[in-house]
Order: sequence, then structure tokens, then C-alpha cells
Amino acid sequence: MGLGDALKRAGLVDDKDLRRAKRERKREEIASGLITKQESEQKLEAERRARHDAELARREEQRAHERAREEARRLDEARHRIGQIVGANDATERPSRFARPFYFVARGGKVRKLLVSDEMAARLSAGRVAIVERAEGDATEHAIVDRATAERIDAIDPDAVRFACWD
Repeated sequence: MGLGDALKRAGLVDDKDLRRAKRERKREEIASGLITKQESEQKLEAERRARHDAELARREEQRAHERAREEARRLDEARHRIGQIVGANDATERPSRFARPFYFVARGGKVRKLLVSDEMAARLSAGRVAIVERAEGDATEHAIVDRATAERIDAIDPDAVRFACWD
């Protein structure tokens, strides 16, 4: 960002005038012996390389930003699909006074518990049902679904299946 850029932004000169002035300045430097023609060409080549490298860096940054946006969109879609699947196939029971805690590991390594009946605990242990997680806004909820539903969810996001007893 130099004087030429400032003059250009102010509308006092255009690209053609800037190129002409740059050429004349180089001719004067060469004629006065301040720099040789070879040094001038090396300087030009270094400037071209710097502009090229800056352009490559800018493009790579744009690509990285686009990849991050695409990944976020894909994860959002997956969460939405999982939420719909779990909503349609939720087998979670309302806890009764005879419910017992069933412990499992949530994302992040935290141990969580769901209150389930003895029959549901046996079904979880036998692998007929599984515990999956779904995102509800900013909160994460856990639900019990049948094995076929858990396998569908596992195909979308393997980390969403938090407890399943099958190979």
C-alpha cells in the first residue's frame, strides 16, 4: 500500500498512469546507475512472486472457509435427521418409582444415567435396544431406540449411538 494506491483510490490516477510511472522510475534508476537492469528484473520477479504467493494464500483461506461451512452444514443436517428418526422411534419410558439407573458414557467422556425399568435394562444389556443422543437446540438429550433405528443412526453419525450391545 503506497502512494500510488492512495492516489488511485482518490481517483487522481488510474492503473495505466501507475504502470507508466513505475516504468519511468525504473528507467531513471537504471540510467543513473543506482541499480542495474538485472537487479531491476530480480526486484520485479520478487514482487510478482510475492503477489502470486499472497493470491495463493487468499484462495487457500477461502477454500478452508468454504470447507468449514460445508462441514458445519453437513453436521447440522445429520443432527436434524437423527432428531427426526429418534422422534419417530423413541422407546424411552417415563421413569416410575421402581426405575433403576442405567449408566452409559456420553460424548466428552461424562458418565450419564437414564432411569429405566428392569425389563428395559435387560433389553439394553441384550442388545435389543440402544441409547442414542440427539441435539435439541443447544441441549443434548438421550433416548432409547430399537436396534434397527440405532443402526440407521449409526450409519449417519456413529458418535450419536452412546450405548449398544452388538458387534
